[in-house]
Amino acid sequence: MKKFITGAGALLLVLVLAPTLKADPIGPDCGTCQGSIYTLELLGNPSTNVYDVRLEIDTTGYSGGGSFIHSVAVKIGDATAVSLLDAPGGAGAWVASVSGLNNSDQGANCDGNSSPGFACAQDGITAPVPDGTYAWIFEITVSNGLIDPATIKAGYVDGNGNKVGDLVSENITLQPCSHDCNGGGGGGGGSVPEPGSLTLLGSGMIGMASFLKRRLKK
Repeated sequence: MKKFITGAGALLLVLVLAPTLKADPIGPDCGTCQGSIYTLELLGNPSTNVYDVRLEIDTTGYSGGGSFIHSVAVKIGDATAVSLLDAPGGAGAWVASVSGLNNSDQGANCDGNSSPGFACAQDGITAPVPDGTYAWIFEITVSNGLIDPATIKAGYVDGNGNKVGDLVSENITLQPCSHDCNGGGGGGGGSVPEPGSLTLLGSGMIGMASFLKRRLKK
């Protein structure tokens, strides 16, 4: 019985820590991708309407002519608050806000006006391109749960901070993992569940373990 509880606990830990939803990568040939590859993962649901979300951009094949990723934005729902848990150069190197990402020639900035509901972050010099893979982890509070599909945006600039190429703006669908989320595989098919359903599953597993323990003691 002791071995059974340990196994159930380990499985529950995997459910809590592993990504709960992951999008299939888009790029390098999507409409505004400019040779980079983008993916999105929902890492967890710390509390009601709060989600930890990881945006990853592989710039190895970037072909847009810019020098840096200046700004990124994510919309998984109508964001009401946002903070950065990690980012290229450290979270403190970026300024996070609830705002859209504009498309002006002077720079792709989190301007607070266009496309409301996004979690946005901008910097300028800590993500040179092309230079491997970068990741941003947002903690996003949304007002009405998740939307499907989600949207990602990114702005590339030259060494003077001027926007280069199109503003990246693509829909991307978060979906249940069909196999190891952490192994880089794509998502699986099916509808997108609320992360709260994983909590319910975990509670059921704990209840089943307790029930079996009592039965075996009789």
